[in-house]
Amino acid sequence: MAKNKSCFFLTALFLLAAPMLAYSTEGEEDGTLLDTTADLLNISSPSFAAAQGAFKLWKQGKASDPVHVWLDALEISESDALQPNEDGSLTMPPDTVWVSESFPVDANTSFLSGAVLGDGSERVSVSLLWLSKQTVLKQDTFLRLELQKDQHFRFNLAEMEVPENADAVRLALCNQDSGQPARWHSILLNAALSYTPEITLTASRLGYEPEWPKTFSVHTNFRASQATFVIKDDTDKKCFQGQLSGAELITGHGGVPWPGYYYQGDFSDFQDEGVFTIEVQCDQCEPVSREIFIRYQVLWNRAFLPALLPFKAMRSEENNPDGHLHLWNETGENPATDGELLWNLARSWSFLYVRFADSPVLTALEEEVFYGAEKTADYVLGKSPLLSDEPHVQNRFLNALTCIARTGRGSDTILKAACLMMEKQLESSPSDPWTFYAALDLYVATQEERYFEYAAAHVPGITLDRVESMLTYESLSADTVSPFAREQFGKSADILLQSAKNAYDLPQGTQPHEAGFFLLEKEGAQICRGNTVRVLSAAEIAAQAYRYTADRRYLRFVCSQFNWIWGNNPMDACLVADAGEKEFLIPGAVMHGIGPVNAQTDIPAFPETGEKDWKAYRGFSLNNNASYIVALSHLLRIPTVPPKK
Repeated sequence: MAKNKSCFFLTALFLLAAPMLAYSTEGEEDGTLLDTTADLLNISSPSFAAAQGAFKLWKQGKASDPVHVWLDALEISESDALQPNEDGSLTMPPDTVWVSESFPVDANTSFLSGAVLGDGSERVSVSLLWLSKQTVLKQDTFLRLELQKDQHFRFNLAEMEVPENADAVRLALCNQDSGQPARWHSILLNAALSYTPEITLTASRLGYEPEWPKTFSVHTNFRASQATFVIKDDTDKKCFQGQLSGAELITGHGGVPWPGYYYQGDFSDFQDEGVFTIEVQCDQCEPVSREIFIRYQVLWNRAFLPALLPFKAMRSEENNPDGHLHLWNETGENPATDGELLWNLARSWSFLYVRFADSPVLTALEEEVFYGAEKTADYVLGKSPLLSDEPHVQNRFLNALTCIARTGRGSDTILKAACLMMEKQLESSPSDPWTFYAALDLYVATQEERYFEYAAAHVPGITLDRVESMLTYESLSADTVSPFAREQFGKSADILLQSAKNAYDLPQGTQPHEAGFFLLEKEGAQICRGNTVRVLSAAEIAAQAYRYTADRRYLRFVCSQFNWIWGNNPMDACLVADAGEKEFLIPGAVMHGIGPVNAQTDIPAFPETGEKDWKAYRGFSLNNNASYIVALSHLLRIPTVPPKK
């Protein structure tokens, strides 16, 4: 890990958890210790006025309620009343309390001070709510001063020390008048800090494609006012230079802030190949650096093959004791069925076999695909075409065989087994999309009209599960599919991009069961598995959107998701075993990934092997590897050209 002191903390050092913070340095650096001041909140600052959704984490309640009721009620509903007036002031209704977002504090916080200016209602007050584990520990009230001019009043807070055990603070503005509104003209809350600066630089450990978007990330425990980077070659010559994005805070589900500040560096315009060094300078701190690798088709040559190794290592020599087909010994958490695994391998191969013909990597993929397909076909022809009592599993087996058969590269055994499974399927007159897809595959493979006639009579509507089959139908009928596919993939990808505005381009959950970056919408204390599969699912959608739209925003998003998997994450961890610096599990195992600190806190964690709940993060299943291979295949199927140099 490239840093100048220590690794990423799971518990916050001092978090300035609002998107409009200001930072200034008071005095000179003394050794490694810096004394600074930071505006936690300043509604008069230009950065606050320009911030999108500046009050999105503020909450509103009744001033007449007890303090603990403010917090209990405010955690679950956002206020839509905080709309600044033209002069930037805020008008507060009668009997109302506003509570700001939570600002975490720790031992690096020396004291807080503040000032608030307002007019209107006389029954107003301002206080700090010191919190410990989201419970009010202490309430400190600002001192009220009367100002004659324009009948304004002022509230002051002078150097209030942080109470013992406090881990956060909120500002509460209260209007207890039942009929008179109040107006707040300025709100300032300032912190004095003493800390040792820490800078962490992370990037993809596997490398970058020259012509594709290329980014890295930086994490600091202070808000740098100047952050730049240079790229140097092996002779220390500067080849490229740029500015990092502005310091930003990342906020998880429920408004929980991640520790510190985050920045992104973009060197997409640098397209030379070779081994280089990124060097980052933040303010006057010592530069930090790390080595990167740029090479044409690096993702195919270095990233794809390792993920195939666990499949070969976990092949099943015998079928199940009950006689059912068994292809791989999937024993991890979140397992996939053999039908799902074979389908994902087969469709990935179908995307790549033309572009990467004769490549050793493709040969390894073909070996695994045809191992599973031939064993399945032998079982179908020798025992039974019914491989599972679950329709979705049976459909995945069927589509895996028909997907191979349509290419003309499968054996006669695979084609015969696919036809036999299809005949069995048609006995029940199904009308599901997967039978439709299989029928089109077999029409391409055999040119038998009955398959197309069945498909034409059972069109399920335009679906995106297997776009290739839908496009085949489009070419044989009067129906139009391509514009719909382009529109739907674009819409889905736009939702992901909207949720991924941070230094890692990491999306927050967009599905009903997902919450934040790592959590699930469920109750209980059970830890969530890492978010690798969620990240790969997002990459797959965006890769297809890029294929149909050529919008490079989607390509950048896909590359960022894989960069996260390959080490550009707060833990500086490559999530493919043996593809980074650490070896554990089965070589090539795709780990469950970065997950939450606990089941309720959306802050990244990655416990070491043997620590509590470590298997939810560092464990793996073949399902992870299959998701990785599919998502990477969607990206690699898109043609690229060698760099100009």
